[in-house]
Amino acid sequence: MHTFFVTISGENINLAKAEIDSLIGLAETDAKVTWLGQLAYIESTYDLTHFLLDRAAMTKEAGVVIGQGPLSDTSMEWLSDDVLMTCVKPTETFSVRTKSLAAGRRVEQRERLSVLLGARIRNLTNARVSLDKPDVKVLVIMTADRTLVCISNESRLRQELRLREPGRRPFFHPSMMNSQLARVICNLAGVRSKATVLDPFCGSGGILCEAATLGAKVLGWDLSWRLLMGARKNLTESLDRETSVIQADSRWPPLQAKQVDCITTDPPYGRTSSTRGAKAIKLVLTFLESIPEIVREEGRLCICGSHEMRIKEMMQDLGFAIKYHILVPVHRGLTREVTAAQF
Repeated sequence: MHTFFVTISGENINLAKAEIDSLIGLAETDAKVTWLGQLAYIESTYDLTHFLLDRAAMTKEAGVVIGQGPLSDTSMEWLSDDVLMTCVKPTETFSVRTKSLAAGRRVEQRERLSVLLGARIRNLTNARVSLDKPDVKVLVIMTADRTLVCISNESRLRQELRLREPGRRPFFHPSMMNSQLARVICNLAGVRSKATVLDPFCGSGGILCEAATLGAKVLGWDLSWRLLMGARKNLTESLDRETSVIQADSRWPPLQAKQVDCITTDPPYGRTSSTRGAKAIKLVLTFLESIPEIVREEGRLCICGSHEMRIKEMMQDLGFAIKYHILVPVHRGLTREVTAAQF
């Protein structure tokens, strides 16, 4: 049994927790997750650290818990020398930092703990301390009732997502979803490598681009020829994948039955959309009604829409089993709803 941790960003904690939950389900492992604020303490037969770091847009760092003991024992005698010598090699550099999740932990206490553990590792292994770019990052997490010593890895995906923001794409349109939320939607929809992913309102292809980076076969529809050509440009980096964008009306799906594994979409709404109000709602409702004919058994859907569109209620009225429903405030005049279902 492995024990490891994940820390999530604080932009939308409910959305970040749902992303972790969905990915653990995708990994098909019997994991037990305990949430302590923005930290997840996870027990599993399979080490999910690198999978979550590679997939989760809202995960900041993750790693293996190498020891845990009572808060009162600051000497950390419960932490095995053998474990420390296995984790840090003489030829490597390391750093030690502390993180407190419990109130009342003074900075001086944390600094002292960091110095003591750093000296112990240095004496045991002869490894050098490096605060800049250490080979091994040791993280001490103090919760309300215990101390965890972990080997931590920071997310590289978050930086990659920043480099894939809409303004950096070959074609930009103000309605294009940011890369972080696009990745989260793909994760809530359970997108896998080689799965067929459809976006029936693809616009300039923000969600499709993220699905393609996950190795999926992507299919996009839109009524706007200009946006479709923009999506094609944005998907140029994924030409080694199976990608297709078609000018089509989502009310009359140009598909044979049961060809899609996942649907990920952000239908038109708001000031920058080409269709709005009742017309946009009608488009979405008509498409939702066609989903049973399109999606394969055990397929999944994740849709992001304006709160005023009441997409969750539409889906419930059609008998969809809602798995996730999270509000995402954008600004004072707009709140998005991220809703996911499995068939």
